[in-house]
Amino acid sequence: MNFDISKKQNKKVIIFAVILSALSIALLVFGFMLVSSDKVVMLQSISNLSNKFNYMFEENNSLMNKLSTAKDIGIKSNLNLTINDMNTSLFFDYLENKEDQRSSLTLDTILNGEKLLNANLVSSDNHAYFFLDGITPHYYHTPLDYSSFLSGLSSNDYDRIFTLLKEIVTNYIDNSDIRKEKVKVSYHGKQKRVNKLTYTITNKTIKEIATRLINNIKEDTTLLNNISSYLKQSKEETIQSFDIFLKSLDYDKEIPLFDYHVYYYGFNQIFAYELQEVESKITLQYKIDEKEVVQVYCGEFVFLSLEISKNKNQYDFNGYIQNFALEKYPFQGYVTSDTMKLLVNFDENDFQVTIHSSKQEKEKNYLYQNSITVSSMQGKQETKLISLDINVEYYFNQKINISLNDSTAISEITNEERVIIQDNIQKHPIYELFQSLLKNSEFSL
Repeated sequence: MNFDISKKQNKKVIIFAVILSALSIALLVFGFMLVSSDKVVMLQSISNLSNKFNYMFEENNSLMNKLSTAKDIGIKSNLNLTINDMNTSLFFDYLENKEDQRSSLTLDTILNGEKLLNANLVSSDNHAYFFLDGITPHYYHTPLDYSSFLSGLSSNDYDRIFTLLKEIVTNYIDNSDIRKEKVKVSYHGKQKRVNKLTYTITNKTIKEIATRLINNIKEDTTLLNNISSYLKQSKEETIQSFDIFLKSLDYDKEIPLFDYHVYYYGFNQIFAYELQEVESKITLQYKIDEKEVVQVYCGEFVFLSLEISKNKNQYDFNGYIQNFALEKYPFQGYVTSDTMKLLVNFDENDFQVTIHSSKQEKEKNYLYQNSITVSSMQGKQETKLISLDINVEYYFNQKINISLNDSTAISEITNEERVIIQDNIQKHPIYELFQSLLKNSEFSL
C-alpha cells in the first residue's frame, strides 16, 4: 500500500518536473527571441555608437554647467602663428557681467613684433563704446542694446534631450520597418555569413521624430525655460521657433534619404555599422575587425580608409585618401591622451603634423592649451613650416572696471576730431599694411 502511494507521488513529481522544464525552455526561447529581435539589435547598435561620443560631453560637463549658471563669465584667447619667418599674434579678452548688462572686449594684434591694432570695446547702459589705440583720442559711443554671447545649456539639459530622443527612437522604430538578410562579408581575414539589418530613414522619419522630440520639450517646463534662456527668447518665442522649424520639414512625398545597415552574427554580436546616402550610394562604414576600420566609399571606390589599433597607452592609425584620378595619399600616426602625430605623403613629399593638447580645471578658471606644428620631413630631418599655439581660458567672478566718463557720442564728433582721427589712420601701421597689400594687387587708395 505504501509502495503504491510512493509510486504515485513519484509520478506526480516527474510530471511536475517535465512541465516545469518545458515552461523553462519556453520562457528561455521566448526571452531569447525577445532580446535578439531585429529592433533590439538595431537599438543596441545606436546605443553602441552614441556611447562612443558621450565622453566628449562628459569630459566638459563641469564647464558646461559653469557656463549655464555663472553671471560673470570671461574668455581669453592667445593665438601665435609662425609661417617661415613671419610671426603673427592675436590676443582677445572678452568679459560679460550679465546682471549689470555690461561686456568688454580687448583685442591686440602683432605682426613680426610690431603692434598692428589695439582695440577696446565696451557695451554698457545700452551703448557701445570703442577706443582704438593710436587712432581715436578717447572713447566714442553709439546706441546699442546689450546682448550676451557666453552662455550654454547645462549637462543635465543635454542629458534630458538625449534621454527624450532615445525614448522616442525606441518607440518609433518597428520590427516591420527593418529588413533582414543573410550576406557574406570579410571578417578576420575570412568570408563569414552574417546577418544584415537595414533601416531606411526618410523625410517622414525625420519629421515625425523631430515633432515628437519638440512636443516633449514643450511639455517639459524646466527644459523649455532653460532652452529659452539660452536662446535669449521668451517661451512663446521659442515655441514659435520650434513650430517654424517643424514647418520647414513638411513634405509632399515620402523620399528615402539614408539606409542604416547593421551587421551581426550569433547572439547580437554587432561588428559593423554603415550609413549610406540613398541617391549617391556614398557610404560611411565603421567596422570592428582585427582593427577598427573607418571607410568612406561608393561602390568599389574608396575615398577614405582609416585603420585604428590600440597599442598600450596610445592608438596607432594608418590609412589613405584617394581622389577620382585614383591618386592615393597615405598617412599614419598615433594618438595619446595629450598628443597626436600625423605623417602624410603628398606628391611624393612627406609632411608631419604634431598636435599637443592639455587642459587644467580650477575653481575659477578652465585653461586649454594647444600647439600645432607642420613640418616637412627628409628622412629623419625635420624642417618646421608652420607653428600655431592656441591658448584658451574661461574665467569667472570678475567685474568690468573701465572708466567711460570721457566718452563722446559719435553724433557729436567735431571737425577737429575727424581730422585727427583721419591723420592717425594714415599714419597707423595697419593702414600701411593695407596699402602694401593693395599695391601688390595693382590697386591703390
